[in-house]
Amino acid sequence: MTPHILRHTFCTNMTNKGMTPNNLQYVINHKNIEMTLSYYEHGSYQSALTEIRRIIATT
Repeated sequence: MTPHILRHTFCTNMTNKGMTPNNLQYVINHKNIEMTLSYYEHGSYQSALTEIRRIIATT
């Protein structure tokens, strides 16, 4: 277990819970949004399904 692994896990969990990329960028102090998106925006079937359900519920 390294600090980098903990940071990556935290960011992945926050993304999966709906934190916006801009807010995540601020929290982890990335200067470039592309860095944040390329490392922590991991799509999956479950995350896509959750997002679709959230969008449907708000319309």
